[in-house]
Amino acid sequence: MVIPVSLLMCILGTAIIWVDSFGPSAGPFDIELKQMEQCEDQGTKQMVLTPKINNAGQGKYIYNSPFWIGVPVDEHFKVYVDVQQWGNGGYRPRAFEYTVKNCEDAWKLLPDLIQGVMKSAGHPVEKCPIQPGNFTANNWEVEVEVKNIPTMIYGKYRAILTFLHKKVKVGCNIFYAEVVPKKLG
Repeated sequence: MVIPVSLLMCILGTAIIWVDSFGPSAGPFDIELKQMEQCEDQGTKQMVLTPKINNAGQGKYIYNSPFWIGVPVDEHFKVYVDVQQWGNGGYRPRAFEYTVKNCEDAWKLLPDLIQGVMKSAGHPVEKCPIQPGNFTANNWEVEVEVKNIPTMIYGKYRAILTFLHKKVKVGCNIFYAEVVPKKLG
């Protein structure tokens, strides 16, 4: 079957107009964290992140809250991440899943986030492990930059992070965010 050139040009033209009109649906991205809450099931509650993020305006969010790490963040520490994308009136489970296998794995994925929040709490860290303790973030501007993921579909997301230590659930938080086109500059 031969597709007429005029039909092919019409389809291509429609696709180009759609992208020009509505923008791309995926590409280089920024993550704007909007809200945070605790899961109903917190496990042993040995990893507690206070779910209070302040909106500072212009897409900036500040974390000025206590958090408690009751177990070492080491080779026995895992984070199961279930990222859910908004669509059709609700969040769709398992848009993608990832397991952070240990502290080193977390460090490779989110080094700026780990260093930033710990530095704001007066306990700068440069490597794993991270020792247990009570901490309070002080005017930490929440910037989430995920390494090794060049593009992502734009839209609203919810990420459920389940913290495990030696296979025991020690905490759980839910993060709501929007993935937007990367700001230049």
